[in-house]
Amino acid sequence: MQMEDENVKVNEITLLNVLPACLEEKELVSLRELHGYSLRHGFHDDELVANAFVTAYAKCGSICSAQLVFYGIETKTVSSWNALIGGLAQNGDPKMALDLYFEMKDVGLDPDWFTIGSLLLACTHLKFLQYGKQIHGFVIRNGLEGDSFIGISLISLYIHCGKILSARELFDRTEDKSLVCWNTVLTGYSQLGLPDEALHLFRKMLSDGVQPSEIAITSVFDACSQLSALHLGKELHCFALKANLVNDLFVGCSMLDMYAKGGCIEQAQMVFNGLKERDLASWNVVIAGYGINGNANKALELFEEMRMLGLKPDGFTFIGILMACSHAGMVTEGLKYLDEMQDLYGIEPKLEHYACVVDILGRAGQLEEALNLINEMPEEADTRIWSSLLSSCRSHGNLEMGEKIATKLLDLEPEKAENYVLVSNLYAGSGKWDDVKRVRQRMKEIGLQKEAGQSWIELGSKIYSFLAGDNLLPESGEIREMWKKLEEKISDLGYRPDTSCVLHELEEEEKIARLRGHSEKLAISFGLLKTSKGSTIRVCKNLRICLDCHNAAKFISKAVEREIIVRDNKRFHHFKDGLCSCSDYW
Repeated sequence: MQMEDENVKVNEITLLNVLPACLEEKELVSLRELHGYSLRHGFHDDELVANAFVTAYAKCGSICSAQLVFYGIETKTVSSWNALIGGLAQNGDPKMALDLYFEMKDVGLDPDWFTIGSLLLACTHLKFLQYGKQIHGFVIRNGLEGDSFIGISLISLYIHCGKILSARELFDRTEDKSLVCWNTVLTGYSQLGLPDEALHLFRKMLSDGVQPSEIAITSVFDACSQLSALHLGKELHCFALKANLVNDLFVGCSMLDMYAKGGCIEQAQMVFNGLKERDLASWNVVIAGYGINGNANKALELFEEMRMLGLKPDGFTFIGILMACSHAGMVTEGLKYLDEMQDLYGIEPKLEHYACVVDILGRAGQLEEALNLINEMPEEADTRIWSSLLSSCRSHGNLEMGEKIATKLLDLEPEKAENYVLVSNLYAGSGKWDDVKRVRQRMKEIGLQKEAGQSWIELGSKIYSFLAGDNLLPESGEIREMWKKLEEKISDLGYRPDTSCVLHELEEEEKIARLRGHSEKLAISFGLLKTSKGSTIRVCKNLRICLDCHNAAKFISKAVEREIIVRDNKRFHHFKDGLCSCSDYW
């Protein structure tokens, strides 16, 4: 130690000032040296020094050392217990943190605000909602709800346990909302798939005069990504420029993701090119972006460029690559990259990677190969994998294999409506209407309902939503009239309704009427009504686009001489001049 070598006197205060520099795992050796020095010179008897070493060891990930120091403290105060409880909650074993609290109670010590905050953090990591509620009750009884640290910890607990309404209620009751408080709820809305609420809260944040941080901007970009809200995303981009936040790596990466998921991959590339620092996460986003926008070749080109620069790919990189191969039907390439991730980089494939490869093989009609891969996997296949293969069985008309997979899928997840819909579609595709009725009857018996098709379109700063068969909108008459005109135009170009997409036993005219009410057709018609000639129509859908709507969109793009971009729950479809970016492979 340099100070000791130069005969500079070191005391307890010196140690407490030096310790914060040793709070990362890479500094563990330095921390041990400092600890040894403390023991040799008798500083360890000081409570503040001992507590600081407990905290430091925990933050470095050395929980055993933290415990040894803690149990070596002769007279443990609440601060001593807090040091280990907090360290375990944040960096080690949250379950052990809760157990340690009961030890603390057994020796007759009461918790303070820091103890409570640490316990709430432990409950958050473990998603122990009921125990967290008990702590919340203690907080109310002891008048601690106004404490900022505890308030934010409670909000975070409810968000992580999926109770966003409870979190919002606490947030609204908080009188002095810190920036961390705003960020916590914004991030919660975004992570829980509630982008509209995130955008509303962000507007309230601005109207209340709160200056957003990088975390807030990142969360709102993520909300725009979920909605494919390109106009709002561009406004946020301008805001970030004015606030000088675009150079932040996380903001830049989330902005890149927003443009990619808004179907504007060229702008995403421009953002990527302008990043001052391109880390692995930004490469992963742009590679995945090209994949979902139907340009697998560019995704693979960027991957090779990244490797040439010496960046080592991770598991997320290969998910993007394998998804790109799946969307483009690149079977050979997909299998090659699955091997490479193991052989060249030592990355063990996870279920997400196997799901992509099963999808690659299934889409290509190689159903037996996909099933063999599932049987050879080191882990049991999850419902994502079985549902992917079941969907492929339906697409390629393999009823026998499909029925076997349906049994596995429903055994694994018998209470998810989407699984029954897949099974019903399998039978409908083979004309087995009695079996379709049987599956739908089973859904009714257990109280499950099929998710309704929904599409939305962003016009200006407003988002309009459409449900399949929706006739209650103020513009419903205009939309029907617009579709009637479009249908006449595209029929002249060769469009014929594909009634095989209606998976109900109905008369032909009824099936055609059902097709006319599909939500993406309503959204496209509305977009054409409300936008100027030549502008791009951008539609987002919660389900996979059906074959008929896909075919109709191609004809419409040619008839009206406009680009139409549809993002379904799998990928983007860029329709232009009668063609689609997916080359009819999706």
